[in-house]
Amino acid sequence: MKNLKKVLALLLAAMMVMGLLSACTKTEEPAAEPTQEASQEETKEESKAEESKAEESKAEESKEEESKEEAPADTSVTPRNETFYLTTGQWGTIINNNGFSSSSNNTFCGNNSFTACELQFETLYMFNLLKGSGDPLLADGDPEFDADNNMTIHLKPAAAWSDGTPLTAEDVKATFDTHILVNSNAGVAYAPYMASCDVVDEHTVVFHPTDNVNVPQMMNYINGMYVFQKAYLDAKLAEYGTDYEGFKNDLMYDAPHSGPYDLTINNAQAVGVTRRDTYWGQDASMWGKLPAPKYIVHNIYADNNAQANALRVGESDMGQTYIANVQTMWLDDGLPISTYYPEAPYHVAVSQPTCIFNTTVEGLDQVAVRKAIAMAVDYDQILSAAMTNQAPPFSQYPRMLFQPNDQIRATYVKDAAALAALDWPGNDPEGAMALLDEAGVVDTDGDGWREWPAGNNLSFQASCPTGWSDWQASMTQVSEAGAKIGIQIETYFPESAQWSENLRTGNFTITMNSYGGGPSDPWNSFYAVFYNYHSADNYDPAYLPEITLGYSRYQGEYTQRANELLDLAAKTTDIATLQDYYQELNEIYLSEVPSFALMYRPQLFHEVNESVWTNFPAEGDGISPMCCIFAQGVAALYQLELVGE
Repeated sequence: MKNLKKVLALLLAAMMVMGLLSACTKTEEPAAEPTQEASQEETKEESKAEESKAEESKAEESKEEESKEEAPADTSVTPRNETFYLTTGQWGTIINNNGFSSSSNNTFCGNNSFTACELQFETLYMFNLLKGSGDPLLADGDPEFDADNNMTIHLKPAAAWSDGTPLTAEDVKATFDTHILVNSNAGVAYAPYMASCDVVDEHTVVFHPTDNVNVPQMMNYINGMYVFQKAYLDAKLAEYGTDYEGFKNDLMYDAPHSGPYDLTINNAQAVGVTRRDTYWGQDASMWGKLPAPKYIVHNIYADNNAQANALRVGESDMGQTYIANVQTMWLDDGLPISTYYPEAPYHVAVSQPTCIFNTTVEGLDQVAVRKAIAMAVDYDQILSAAMTNQAPPFSQYPRMLFQPNDQIRATYVKDAAALAALDWPGNDPEGAMALLDEAGVVDTDGDGWREWPAGNNLSFQASCPTGWSDWQASMTQVSEAGAKIGIQIETYFPESAQWSENLRTGNFTITMNSYGGGPSDPWNSFYAVFYNYHSADNYDPAYLPEITLGYSRYQGEYTQRANELLDLAAKTTDIATLQDYYQELNEIYLSEVPSFALMYRPQLFHEVNESVWTNFPAEGDGISPMCCIFAQGVAALYQLELVGE
């Protein structure tokens, strides 16, 4: 169907290309570092004196340019047939290029997670969400673990910095040590699990775990953390001394980087990068060539609707915005627009937006009540109303704490039939009421509402942030499910900040959050559901766990066993052993129902306009649909082609 759509759109695409190839993006050329001022056109009123002054300074500027190691690329004009436009969520000018910053908004410097952008700075591995593991980038081969979970990583000898110097094991060690030293967010997150990084030789490092061994967290690090140059870090640390906050706030626009692009555009209209033709990845040990687009530009739009419209008219080649009923753009409008799958669910689902119970609340401390609510919810209606069917149904991927991914489930599921026996189809109010009747949760006073204990109507509040329309639609379905089985559930949609605070402090009865995805999955999903729980008599509001869905305050004997299994699973890489642990954890999840997934959801939406560029990631080609710049999705840049070529 996708190929047919491309054929039908070819004439339209060709016509659009003729007009678009002559279009240009007006940007500004940074001097010492990208400017944050808006680019403005010259006016007719500019004086001849100003022009003369500019002419007189050309010779002096030329001398200055000659003294520089490499002049910035001329990005005042980027031809349309060399420029790849995308929209991923950059809403303003970039405030820094610092991978140690806790406040950076830089799409092209990422956020030190498995969605790291691989255009400027690079990670050891680039996460492939189709496999659930990382593909080597700076690294050469897979990580190697010994019996004590020391992790050895080899580097590609060809890897090099933008200043022409080799990228070595010393750079990897210096990056790790600096995160710990300056107490960056990453340093805080990984210090409990990773004790040190040692250099074995020029191209080999070993990461040593702490006594609190956690292999999934170590995998997060090597897939998410950019490698910085040791010489540059040493110079910056010498400049700032013990002023680590100053170091973390440094702009770092001049930092050498190993990726294929330089940051060259940064203003109120757009941010963007220019291809560096000396990129080491042309080596046969990596890509063997340069990426196709010379320029990659993210225009700044006011909101999601503006981004979606840019995709519609061909101003953007790649979009990451939820578009309701996206298929109408090609089926009804005949536009040359594609998604990863040509038919529903259109995108690769990864995360699981989830309904969370506070099990210390009277009534919700009863498993029959929790499971009855879950059984009565109409999941097909959620999928239709909240996602316009842009995710797979539970009938295709039965409920468990694994992504809806065939490869991941084939790897980790030990006994699918045993888990299926514990699952529920949804939209089953009759079965839910029978379960409640059997448990003695009944209506004793005839007012239509069940009670627990007798005399206390079951009445709860289902919350999520206002404006999050798909989540609000989900919580509405939870409310309606309660009404069908005699349980009062009122929806409550506070501002995001209030919802977040309530989640953090456990001030809720029923709420919603999401989890799933990343190199530490599936362990991370189980951790998010079960770990750092707060029993009724052991609640510390000042304690913030590293990863959690919030203070669900689970209680019961099953929580202790779940935590034991999580600790065991964090210390092994043996698949057969992990299958045993995850099987039992899934059985606890489906039996006790401390929470339950409401739907699956894409990690990133994936919509492309093929009027200029084509050959985007699609089902079967092995490239992750990650906006062509994040993690392993960057592989798409090496296969993109101009339409008609």
